[in-house]
Amino acid sequence: SLAKGLEKRFQFYWIKTSVVVREHAVQHKLAHDRKGLQELGDVFDEEIGHDWVYRYVQKVIEVLDENGHGDRDIVVDSVRTWEQLAPFRNSSSINLIHVHLYATGAEILKRARERYGDDTGIEQNDIIKRESDIIRFKDDADVRVNTNLTDTKDTIVRVAARLGLVSPPDRKPVDVL
Repeated sequence: SLAKGLEKRFQFYWIKTSVVVREHAVQHKLAHDRKGLQELGDVFDEEIGHDWVYRYVQKVIEVLDENGHGDRDIVVDSVRTWEQLAPFRNSSSINLIHVHLYATGAEILKRARERYGDDTGIEQNDIIKRESDIIRFKDDADVRVNTNLTDTKDTIVRVAARLGLVSPPDRKPVDVL
C-alpha cells in the first residue's frame, strides 16, 4: 500500500521484486504462488547473488536515464534479507531512505486473512524470513512505522514528510491539532 501510494500520489517509479521473480517463474514454468515466489527469490540469492535486487534497480535507473526520466524517484517493494539491503546501503550512487514497516504477529495474520483469505501461520505470511533480519532492518531504518498504529494514509504521510514531499524544505512545518 505504501509503494502504491508513493507511485500514485508522488509519481515514484515502483519496482516490485515479486513481479521480477514472477516473470521468471512463469517463463520457466515454475510455481508462482506466494510461497513459490519466496522460494525462487531464495534461489536467486543463492545462485546469482544477494545483490540481484540492487543490480536490477541499477538497470532500471539506466533505462530511466536513457528515456529522460532520470530524476524520477524509485520505490523498491520489497527487500527480504539484510544481504539484499546491504548493497543499497553501501552504494555511493543511490540516496537511500530505508523505510521499515512492522506490525505484531496478530496484525500480520489479520491482514493476510483479509488479503489472501487464508489461515496460514505467520511464517508463511511474513515475507522477511529471519528474526535477525527484522532486527537489523528496524535498527538500520531511516523511518520506522508501526502499522498497528497507523492506517495506509497515515503511513504514506509519515514517509512523504520524511522524504520532504509534502512541504518545501525551507518552510517550517506547523501541526494544528
